[in-house]
Amino acid sequence: MTSETTGVGGESPEGNAHNDLTQIKGIGPVRQEILQEDLDISTLEALASASIEEIESMLRRENQSVSQQEIIGWIEQAQAIIAGETEATETEAVETEAVETEAAETEFAEAEAAETEAVETEAVETEAVEAEAAEAEIAETAPEQTVQPVDAKPTNAPVDASTAAEWSTSGLFTVEVQTRRIQNQVERQIIVRHVETDRTQQWSNVEELAWSRWILAQTPAPLTPSPVLTDVPSESPITAEINAIRLFQPPKNGNPIGIELTQPHIPSLIRSGEPFTLEITFELVGSALTETPQSPKSYLLQSFTKRLTPPHSLELLSEAQPLPLVDNQTLYTSSLPAASLTSGLYRLQVLITFQGAFALSTFVEVPLLQVV
Repeated sequence: MTSETTGVGGESPEGNAHNDLTQIKGIGPVRQEILQEDLDISTLEALASASIEEIESMLRRENQSVSQQEIIGWIEQAQAIIAGETEATETEAVETEAVETEAAETEFAEAEAAETEAVETEAVETEAVEAEAAEAEIAETAPEQTVQPVDAKPTNAPVDASTAAEWSTSGLFTVEVQTRRIQNQVERQIIVRHVETDRTQQWSNVEELAWSRWILAQTPAPLTPSPVLTDVPSESPITAEINAIRLFQPPKNGNPIGIELTQPHIPSLIRSGEPFTLEITFELVGSALTETPQSPKSYLLQSFTKRLTPPHSLELLSEAQPLPLVDNQTLYTSSLPAASLTSGLYRLQVLITFQGAFALSTFVEVPLLQVV
């Protein structure tokens, strides 16, 4: 067969739009015939759960030039059409609920802002009254004194590094900004998650300061002054270099699937609704490994999923219990608790954080994951 140009078709003669693959951008009559006859892919549902490798291999045997990214685009289009049809009857209810929710959030934000402004105004007025009363009392009771000039130290003198406290992590957050277009208007919402407590908060069409204030509220300043350091650490912080990621489905006796971070997608399909687990091997680097005084330290493994097909979302997939860092050990292998996913295309994200150590968190994004 010869290569073809992109075609966009309508419904099939039988009137069933799901049997017409030419409505997918990039699939014309010739490619549709190949998919139907050679791979038994005759509907959008079959295309949405098809194997990227099988489609690519068959089309190349038929002299059809196509890339894996194009095939991924076909699968995403099929999934989007199916999702759009199943959700069409719920659109009006969802939009109504969104409008009501936004109105309630706006009302709450306005009330909160008004309350905050009133409290701040009252505090300023109270402080002014107290300051005025204190000045009056001092003026009545203090005897006259002759002020002798003294050598004042400049207020903008540089801070001595030996007395400055070391920066430390007091909170870890994920911030997701989402947008959508309704008719001619673009709406935006911000979702912030506090990693340590798994607490989340969402704002719709509000100023940026609202969510930044919430972040600061989750990480209050310490009530006691930080200890003064007598020696500023000169070592480089500990970081984790990920050497290998393997996926097991089922978790205990499944064949391992090696994940190459440089590849565009994971080579094997993951079965929908069946549990799987991720095994992470990483190595610690940084001079702080040897120069930091011995003290209890631990690390925390977490994984997140970013769904690339509707409904788009970013969610915590699994989280392991904190595990200890062993002195003089640099290589670690740990597994995350088992989890499962529904059908769709995903990006997996892995986060390693440290506690009780002079260290930086490590974040990697796993290649494209196809769940069928």
